[in-house]
Amino acid sequence: AAAPRAIPDAPNAIRTAAQIEALERDNLQQALQAAGGRVAGPGGAAELLAIPPSTLRSRLKALGLPRPPTG
Repeated sequence: AAAPRAIPDAPNAIRTAAQIEALERDNLQQALQAAGGRVAGPGGAAELLAIPPSTLRSRLKALGLPRPPTG
């Protein structure tokens, strides 16, 4: 008989779509906080995440997160 499979460590765990969405939401919020609420520009959240600002805005909208004020 085969040995029982070990439960994978957290970094290797398979996550549900809802868990992935929650991780993304938390990560975007952390990036925005670190950037002082700025989406674009030097030191902005998009730069920290290495994604275009338009992509970040799109993800914020898709995840129902409030869009930081511009300017």
